[in-house]
Amino acid sequence: MNFMINYEQYSVIGDPIQCSVSPFIHRTIFNYFNEEYKMYSKLKITSDGLVYNFSLLKSNFQGFNITSPHKINIIKYLDELDDFSKQVGCVNTVKVSNGKAVGYNTDVYGFLKGLGDYKDKISGNDILVLGSGATSRIVISSLIDLGANVYVCARNLEKLNALKKLMYEIHDGYEINTEILDKVQGTYFGVVNTINLTSNFDLCGVDISNFVYDVNYNVGYITNFLSKFSNENLTLIDGRDMVFYQAIKSQEIWRGCKIDQEDVSNIYKEFIKIFLEE
Repeated sequence: MNFMINYEQYSVIGDPIQCSVSPFIHRTIFNYFNEEYKMYSKLKITSDGLVYNFSLLKSNFQGFNITSPHKINIIKYLDELDDFSKQVGCVNTVKVSNGKAVGYNTDVYGFLKGLGDYKDKISGNDILVLGSGATSRIVISSLIDLGANVYVCARNLEKLNALKKLMYEIHDGYEINTEILDKVQGTYFGVVNTINLTSNFDLCGVDISNFVYDVNYNVGYITNFLSKFSNENLTLIDGRDMVFYQAIKSQEIWRGCKIDQEDVSNIYKEFIKIFLEE
């Protein structure tokens, strides 16, 4: 007797993609639940290549994650968006079901998990966000919801102005404070960096009282951005929890159900090992 195995395919797409830990996280989840029929890959798709590859993704994958540079541009190819993705114009998770590709954003969940106890301390405090790309939209919107006074610095004035307009529209007239990155200065409760790891800039005019959060991560060593603050008495947070918990939320979307907290804790113990290894 022959048995047909219906394999399910998932992936993360972006460029660059080689250092992504998403395959490790999702394969760890599949292994934990003994789901040998589920596979997760990473696909390098350039900005110009998305238009040629989307139909293949939609017809061959049950779901996929999106990283830079596609989080905004992919929206034009999707059939539907959840409310939050529609609001901020940014997607990092797609579920394909019944011939429809639906976009979601789970970065907001991951970002808030990474903040830890600071979620309850941010209200009324000044927070500086560096960058004006897709991830900054999620970070800024989350911080506004937490009651922060948000300041944003970036090099691209056009993107800064567009970001200011977006936040004004979706947060009932909220005015973020914007500045060109080279002129950044002031005193802040915390700083959140959303700029690529390779970026180099000077923060000599900035005083920080509590935490520095880099949404980027490195396996085995501190990020370039966080290393600038390693000798200061600050809480340093990298993007490891953000990438882990956004992956958990993606899995819940694909599965159509919540993952038990005990299972999440057990999976996290396996995930965090790669950051603790020498």
